[in-house]
Amino acid sequence: MIGLLAAWACTAKPAPDDTGGTPSASCPDGMVPVGEPAEFCVDAYEVVIEGGVPASVAGAVPSGGASFDEARALCEALGFHLVTTAEWVDAADGVVGEGGTLYPYGDAWRSGVCVLPENGAEGPQPAGSDPDCVSPWGVYDQLGNLWEWTDPALNVDAAEALVRAASYGLVVDEADEIGLSEGSLSDLLVEVAGVDADTLRVGEGGRLEVTAEVERWTWAESPARGYLLLGGRSADPDDPLVFLPIRVEPFSLDVLPGPAGLWVSWTDDGDPITDKRGCAWYVGGEGGCGVDIGYRGHPHDFDGSIGFRCATAPEG
Repeated sequence: MIGLLAAWACTAKPAPDDTGGTPSASCPDGMVPVGEPAEFCVDAYEVVIEGGVPASVAGAVPSGGASFDEARALCEALGFHLVTTAEWVDAADGVVGEGGTLYPYGDAWRSGVCVLPENGAEGPQPAGSDPDCVSPWGVYDQLGNLWEWTDPALNVDAAEALVRAASYGLVVDEADEIGLSEGSLSDLLVEVAGVDADTLRVGEGGRLEVTAEVERWTWAESPARGYLLLGGRSADPDDPLVFLPIRVEPFSLDVLPGPAGLWVSWTDDGDPITDKRGCAWYVGGEGGCGVDIGYRGHPHDFDGSIGFRCATAPEG
């Protein structure tokens, strides 16, 4: 995990880099303007963390391993903010607000473009190494290379989510275990890293179950945490009431892979909801990496191989 360092408190801007065009006087070094006139500035590249300071640098291998909380803190220490989900999408699709393309380079998938598994990537590559993997605003690598944290500006409200849960037929017992008394599984979507959403089922006594995969988690150390989205795959990701925070634990550590139950995770109540975008060098392809597709199954303190970029208002 990347520790918070005192150096983050400095007010220096990210290191200068070559964004492939004429630097904009309205944006800090390393950033490009989005919008005409500029609505905001965003790092042209996934950041590399050098000496505890994030910098948007062409040709540098971007840094992964910062949690959502750490990414926020790193950007804020520079007087910036972690790019919001809406900003990230606008930076990728070429249009501020409604509209825009499916991919940064257009509406048609282009094989051989971006650092993705189909192109033989064996790890993160230097930022901007694929000159065609760029948005109309000059933002690189929003597909592939590293997943990227974005900030949906939402927080967990477990009590409100439970009120909503009752309308979907969900029940919660005294031990906070979640079951389904009526309703349809198609209205529910599990987003928990390491859990296959398609394994959701109703088990003994109406309890909800999934399959715990030992290959992805060391369950003996801690449960996996994420969300049960009420409304299923059609749920509105911008509605904070549909995010029911959950933990997933196997019923027996001696039988793995095996059935696991879902419990309300009160420890996550009030915490920020995360979003990650863009797929990565090890996962993603046509149909699964559109700029409007996000994954919200990581808790805010998860520190996997996820990168990020900062944003700020234009200067002047």
